[in-house]
Amino acid sequence: MAPEEDEAVIDYLLRSNADAKLIPLDQQLPNRVETVKEWNGKAFAPEVAGCMRLKPSETIEAFFVCKLQKVGISE
Repeated sequence: MAPEEDEAVIDYLLRSNADAKLIPLDQQLPNRVETVKEWNGKAFAPEVAGCMRLKPSETIEAFFVCKLQKVGISE
């Protein structure tokens, strides 16, 4: 899995959109691994740790999952 396609995209979205909020995922799964905290010398926003990386197994491919919410919108 490529951090530039996963954590870096979420980091950019969070830094450039004040109305975006990451909802941490706390499900404990046997194939879950830590998110990447920095890539190529660039540290990602701490909120990115709330995303979920799942390594591949015999039954599934690798996945990167996050839950985002748009906040601060007045109707």
